[in-house]
This record gives sequence, C-alpha cells and structure tokens, in this order.
Amino acid sequence: GLDLLGDKKRVGTFSEFHGSGFEEEQPAPAYMWGKEDWKLILHLPGHLGDALSRTESARGELYDLKDDPNEWNNLYDSQAHSQVREAMKTELLMHLACVWNRGPNYSRMIEQKQT
Repeated sequence: GLDLLGDKKRVGTFSEFHGSGFEEEQPAPAYMWGKEDWKLILHLPGHLGDALSRTESARGELYDLKDDPNEWNNLYDSQAHSQVREAMKTELLMHLACVWNRGPNYSRMIEQKQT
C-alpha cells in the first residue's frame, strides 16, 4: 500500500487542562509539552478564549526528567536553561496555533449565543 505518513515522527507530547469542563467560562488553561528528557508546563492567566495573546505573562514549569524524574526542581526561571525553555515554548505555541486553526472557536460561539 501507499504510506501516507512517510517518515513523519512525533516531535513532542501534548496535554492540556481547563478545569472541570462544566463551566461556561473556563479557568486559566495549563498546557504541557514533553520532548525527550524535558517537560514544559505553561499556565496562561485569564480565560481560554484569548489565551495565546497572553503568552508573555505566562507562568511556567520546566523539568529535566533525566536528572529529576519526580519533577521537584523547576528550572523555568533558570538562565542556564533558557534556550531549552524558549525552544520548547515555541514548539508548544506552534502546536497550539496549528491545532486551534483546525477546530471550531468555542469562545466565539458562546459570544454569539449570548447576543
């Protein structure tokens, strides 16, 4: 047969958390991006609808899973790890931009429903 995926490989692991899912206005989202021996978690303040516009005010966690498998030492603010943090942050935000471009905009749907 024809291989439709070619040599495509997984570049990272993604997860997200938005609260219980029952509230109309979701609490601040948290996004996780894992790659090789690293794990990044971004906490974006505010509500889900305009989360990407607030990436500069994001709080975060960065863990070296090889040296710290239990995630006790948060390296997010470490200057020595800033290149890893920024590279993973860029990959995570690019993943979000691609995924959100493909799906429905629920915030806009809620706004239209309320008017």
